[in-house]
Amino acid sequence: MSTKEKFPLSFFSEINLKNPNLFLESLINYALDFDITDFHIEPFHNFVRLKVRKLGRLKYILNFSKEFFKKFVVSLKSLANLDYTKNFKPQDGRVYVNTKKGKVFLRLSFLPGIHGENLVIRVLNKKGSILKLEHLGLDLNSYKKLKEIKTIKHGLVLICGPTGSGKTTTLYALIRDLFSPQKNIISIEDPVEYLYPAIRQIEVNEKLTYFEALKSSLRQDPDIIVLGEIRDENTAKTAIRAAQTGHLVLASLHAYSLKTTISRLINLGVPKQDLLEVLKLVIIQSLDDVPCPFCKGKSCKICFEGIFDKKPNLKIFENFPT
Repeated sequence: MSTKEKFPLSFFSEINLKNPNLFLESLINYALDFDITDFHIEPFHNFVRLKVRKLGRLKYILNFSKEFFKKFVVSLKSLANLDYTKNFKPQDGRVYVNTKKGKVFLRLSFLPGIHGENLVIRVLNKKGSILKLEHLGLDLNSYKKLKEIKTIKHGLVLICGPTGSGKTTTLYALIRDLFSPQKNIISIEDPVEYLYPAIRQIEVNEKLTYFEALKSSLRQDPDIIVLGEIRDENTAKTAIRAAQTGHLVLASLHAYSLKTTISRLINLGVPKQDLLEVLKLVIIQSLDDVPCPFCKGKSCKICFEGIFDKKPNLKIFENFPT
């Protein structure tokens, strides 16, 4: 087991708070080195606060000047092709950054507040390795159930859970397990989180919706279709039709239980009978804390506030209420 320091706060004493580009580079490098998923930058009356999210928890890091933050916002909005003069309305954007460690995707959210714009930066590393099912840390029963998906020729498999619960990691482990040169696998995502040249990956954007990409993909003779998320009525209904017509559809959905999963799809306009006809598995995923083995959860330099890692907790359903 590695004893590498998992959260060295000393790094932030070296951050460049004068040059916006170098500041962004510092944040990205730190995120890649120490598994930071999000940066929260919050303006107050006369200063700005930086927090980071790691292992699902937010931690305060430092304060810096509002003057520099304004420069940083202008620079970041310019990179994302957003209007930096409109600081009175919410804006969402995306930025791709090439680093020495690979291509990184940043999802940006600007939200006006009483002291200025609140900024959240989500960091996604496009070069992240795709794990095998056996490396996910699953219990034996969950592992066997996921391996059995190989025997499903058509139908709908859903992976559900909140944001940050590891749905995409599990989804790609499944894709890796299902891959064969004899299968045409198409994924549709926003954004594509893992680069996998063995399959055909489509990224949703302002000009291409999930529904449009899915509808066109059905004309590409797919065996397996992967949906990063079912968000709207058209996508939900088309995914059901794809499953009805001989395709295996893997998709994620923001839901917390079997009941809410079925209710969500019905509320999106999917007839219950059609849903139950094609639904093969519902996987409800969450992440459990792994206490630090060195300090027994008390917190030390090896862990993050007593937490050493996260492991997936899966509840898998095969039988559904009629």
